[in-house]
Amino acid sequence: MPTTRTIEATAFEPGGTRLIRSAPPGGGRPVNEGRGRRVDLATIEGDGRAILARYDLAGSDWPVAIAVWERHPFSDQAFLALDGEDALAVVAPAGPDGRPALAAAEAFRMRPGTPFLYPAGLWHAPLFALERPGRFLMAMRETGRGDDTEEWRSDTPLTVVPDRSNDGTG
Repeated sequence: MPTTRTIEATAFEPGGTRLIRSAPPGGGRPVNEGRGRRVDLATIEGDGRAILARYDLAGSDWPVAIAVWERHPFSDQAFLALDGEDALAVVAPAGPDGRPALAAAEAFRMRPGTPFLYPAGLWHAPLFALERPGRFLMAMRETGRGDDTEEWRSDTPLTVVPDRSNDGTG
């Protein structure tokens, strides 16, 4: 059973890309007549039209049981918390049968302000807001053919528990 860990750029490599929060000094490019800066967080690769959506999620309590897995064969998918809530990102490589290899699953507790990106084709759990409701910005591409998301349901849910070693609870 995986436990969560706080995301760091190299630790999340099996699950995708940890996106930057803000541009380094002088980074990005000027926009709006110089009154702001545009910082591209990610390039959403794939076929079809770009989608930017808000997810309004109910809070999930620990432990989190995951039975449904999904992947997007034609597009990367990026998320950013809008309300400063933690999110749970759980990823699994494809096994020999093409389904998620749950024994190799990894769980990440995404702290507020940590945008992240799943690469196209990576099995992942649907996004969870942890402990409280949360709103998240989602970006990806959709082909419009109805085959943008592949889902698989496990007969035995994967249970994820928090890593309490660094939060003062034990």
